[in-house]
Amino acid sequence: MLIYSLLSIDEHQNLSHRKTQKMNCAQAETISIVDYLSYKGIYPTEKRYKGGSEIRYYSPIRDSDKTPSFDVNIEKNVWFDLGASVGGGLVRGVQEMYGFSVSQALEDIERTGLYKQGQTYSPSEPEKILYLEERSSAHKKEVNNTKQETTTIKAVKPLNNGALVQYLESRHINIDIARQDLVEIYYTRSTNPNKTLFTIGMLNNSGEGYEINNPVGARSSSDKKSFKSFLGKTKDITSININSGKNLVVFEGWPDFEAFKSHYQFFDFEHSAIILGSTALVKRAIEEIKNYTYDHIFLYLDNDEAGRKATQKITDALKGSYSMTDKSFMYQNHTDFNEWVINR
Repeated sequence: MLIYSLLSIDEHQNLSHRKTQKMNCAQAETISIVDYLSYKGIYPTEKRYKGGSEIRYYSPIRDSDKTPSFDVNIEKNVWFDLGASVGGGLVRGVQEMYGFSVSQALEDIERTGLYKQGQTYSPSEPEKILYLEERSSAHKKEVNNTKQETTTIKAVKPLNNGALVQYLESRHINIDIARQDLVEIYYTRSTNPNKTLFTIGMLNNSGEGYEINNPVGARSSSDKKSFKSFLGKTKDITSININSGKNLVVFEGWPDFEAFKSHYQFFDFEHSAIILGSTALVKRAIEEIKNYTYDHIFLYLDNDEAGRKATQKITDALKGSYSMTDKSFMYQNHTDFNEWVINR
């Protein structure tokens, strides 16, 4: 379901440092979500009319969506994912699809060429929207193959691969600290089963899934394509040292958590931690937090729209019951904690 956008490590790290951005959020939101999804090869499955013209998709932000549950209102140009209980405009949708910051999402949207200077949003004409069943059999086969691509984990090993170690070092993450939580995973994709790829992963609470972020299929340190995503059967948050009576830190992704431990030299991390993996799992994190008491909760979520909304959801749900501090002010000029560490 998830369509991966493969960026070089250097490009991935530099996107948020660019001083100018050709496209802004207001311009991006004039682009039809339907047109953007079609550009990515994602087509709706049915028409719906609830409070306006709506169409429904298999969710492009959740690999586990077996029943269409992602609605787009073509009049308002907004989406809502029923399974993840999140929604928003085009920029937020691209963030959720790829795990991008706002600036990275804008870069991706701009590359489609769907924006024309000075345009305003014009709703898609319902009768002109192409649905899955209306496509040619050849195109249907292409879409189905994309949706049904599977990955098979072949081996999970301690973190020693030179290319992956070099990647972590480029993100200023201490290897000895990283080895406490991360592993290297060898896997294949159904579209090319003879090619074995490898990645860095952190096991989540389900015990059946890994959050990954690394050079894609790196065969050497010069192979620098990068993405972050998920491998395994079940997507979930990751809890570390969860116990009452401790301080709790909450991060959006494991690179920020590992950079945090490396920066403060936590070789023996004694506090509690929750890594979301995706802001779509913020409700699950709140449920986990409520099972324990903490001396204090420190929130280190991303400095983008999705991160700020997740921080607000946690704060609203837990205020009055826990003492909390939003630490994003520390890296207010950067997208996330890891980026702040790299630039220091």
